[in-house]
Amino acid sequence: QLPNDELKWEKNGNFNAGVDASFFDSRLNVSAEYFIRQSSNLLFSVPIPQSSGISSRMENIGTMKNNGIEIQLSGDVIRKEKFTWTMDLNLTSYKNEITKMPKDSEGKYQEIISGTKKLAVGHSIYDFWLRDYAGVDPANGDALYYYDDPTDGTKKTTNNRNLASYYYCGSAIPDVYGGFTNTFRAYGFDLTIFLSYQLGGKFYDGNYAGLMHTGNRGTHWSKDIMDSWTPENTDTDVPRVDYNNSNQSIASSRWLTDASYLSLRNITLGYTIPKKFIDKIGFSTIRVYALGDNLGLITKRKGMDPQQSIAGTADYTYVP
Repeated sequence: QLPNDELKWEKNGNFNAGVDASFFDSRLNVSAEYFIRQSSNLLFSVPIPQSSGISSRMENIGTMKNNGIEIQLSGDVIRKEKFTWTMDLNLTSYKNEITKMPKDSEGKYQEIISGTKKLAVGHSIYDFWLRDYAGVDPANGDALYYYDDPTDGTKKTTNNRNLASYYYCGSAIPDVYGGFTNTFRAYGFDLTIFLSYQLGGKFYDGNYAGLMHTGNRGTHWSKDIMDSWTPENTDTDVPRVDYNNSNQSIASSRWLTDASYLSLRNITLGYTIPKKFIDKIGFSTIRVYALGDNLGLITKRKGMDPQQSIAGTADYTYVP
């Protein structure tokens, strides 16, 4: 790639304010924190004229801000001599915003389109920039997309990918995410169950998009293709199967899915052998245990794992 002798280190400024509190003889503990993190001199791959022979180069061009809250609750639901039940809950909610980009010759902030995102002042680096899917034409099974009619400014539909307009279509950032742990202890046994969760946010499921192609010999389909448009099945949001028709399956909001999930991340069951049985062999503690990781995942679409990318995208071949 082209060199850039003016590259600098990215810079970060942080502000945190929090409070810790304990209640009911330490049976309930609360920690809450508000944070602001501002990053400047951000490195981005900036498009340059094709005449250079290279499409882009790295530059320090942007400033970005994250701000939000983190809350952690921990408490003993039951605290007895031979039995305890402890619960821990943590949650995070934050916003991301680009606050500065380089300006063009007219003094306007520039914008950078990269895959499913458009980097622009006032928006997040996690905001999706896509054609907006409008469903299926019941008359012929064409995939429809929204566009802004330049003649009257109204929003209309078209089956032409080149006419379709691009819009911001939601963000990969969830409303809230975190973890939830239950720990039980009784008579030397201990059981810990850890779940993670996310509420809100969008996920661009490119793997699913690849399985809903318009026809390619020897390539798998998702079973959802069985609901595609036919003259007998006109009330559907799956366009007709039309081999090599690029309008029918392009990058659009059609592949955005609610990224909420509940994941059973870990279960651990253990037993600590009583001290009276191990003193004679010179051990202070012996604990035997069994554990399982990644035991279950509940999402809106079976097979989709929103945890795989903070940017809200799966590996896929991008179709512009």
